[in-house]
Amino acid sequence: MSNDIITLTVPAKPEYVMVARLTSAAFASRLGFDIDQIEDIKMSVAEAIILVLNQVVRPMELLIRFENLNEEIHIDISGQGEWVESNVSVQDIDQAQLSRYILGSMMDNVEFKTDNGIMRAVCMHKGCGGSN
Repeated sequence: MSNDIITLTVPAKPEYVMVARLTSAAFASRLGFDIDQIEDIKMSVAEAIILVLNQVVRPMELLIRFENLNEEIHIDISGQGEWVESNVSVQDIDQAQLSRYILGSMMDNVEFKTDNGIMRAVCMHKGCGGSN
């Protein structure tokens, strides 16, 4: 299954987090990740989506890309299309630091792509034999 890629485009709504979590679990399982690593990946996908959605503006769609590269899973989650004002609370925005911490502890590498203070994308990867 080398270099296989799965790409999802879903509405940028919390209801679609489950679609991304299930896809990440199925893909990671096929790559040979163990159950604990799969749980870490699923949680990381959910946290990354929450980071992109819980802002003063949010995208209309999310593009989620899963790729197998050299026994690592690479996951890119990015906002797509028009960005519109959001009704998030200050508490939701404050949760961003916790989400970043969770991502850093669950994945081998995480990159946050921002533009003018807005989280536009989260890119992360985890090796099948990763220590996390």
